[in-house]
Amino acid sequence: RRQRQFYWRQSRTEAGAASSKKPGLIIFDKDGTLICFHSMWIPWAMDTQETGLLLSPKVYQLLGICPVEEKVRPGLLAEGTMEQIKVEMQKLLVQNGKLDVVEKCIKNSQSRSPSTLRAIHDMRSLFKTLRNNDIKIAMCTADNRTNTVSMLRWFNVEDLVDIVVCGDDPGSKPKPHPHNAESICRVLQVAPENAVMVGDTLADIGMARSAGLGTAVGVLSGVGGLDHLGPHADILVSILGIILCPLTPSSYR
Repeated sequence: RRQRQFYWRQSRTEAGAASSKKPGLIIFDKDGTLICFHSMWIPWAMDTQETGLLLSPKVYQLLGICPVEEKVRPGLLAEGTMEQIKVEMQKLLVQNGKLDVVEKCIKNSQSRSPSTLRAIHDMRSLFKTLRNNDIKIAMCTADNRTNTVSMLRWFNVEDLVDIVVCGDDPGSKPKPHPHNAESICRVLQVAPENAVMVGDTLADIGMARSAGLGTAVGVLSGVGGLDHLGPHADILVSILGIILCPLTPSSYR
């Protein structure tokens, strides 16, 4: 059976002409892009209350959590590493002598069960399509490696991802620093201009820009909204599954 071919619909083109150059690499953010951010972090935030740490309005504001809507907004929790979250929480709670509670909360975040996770799109189907079309796959996340590997195994896609960079990896630098994207391109031997970043935050878009990646795609399935991502992303999509378009005979006309 004839294999379906895909092309990447570029938005930054000369004189607005359409481009159909296929990327050599797509770098995916994890939470909010592949995984429903709220299904991952809201249960953790609620469980944190049971540790004895009362999540006051200041803590909610620091993390970017709306307890009424039970949603995560752009902010520290959405864009920072667990180490950054820990440092900022410590600053906030140091006067209350609650540092041991912060340590417990961070530890709990590193041992979460993946059973509460909800995939935004069928990852295995998407990744297999990319692999079948010779597009390399990377994941770059602020989350720790334990959680990330657990998620990949839970959704049965670990074998389809070429490289994973996590927030607690030695030498890893938080987005929007270009280091992680540059390292991924170097290891996979793909020119940055032939790579695409897909994410739901300005930190994701910023990393793409600072690393000189060819395209920055914003997805509206996470914490970033249209007004938030629109002015900065090359392409905006509502959900992950529509970032690729099949080439049909009519496309050549």
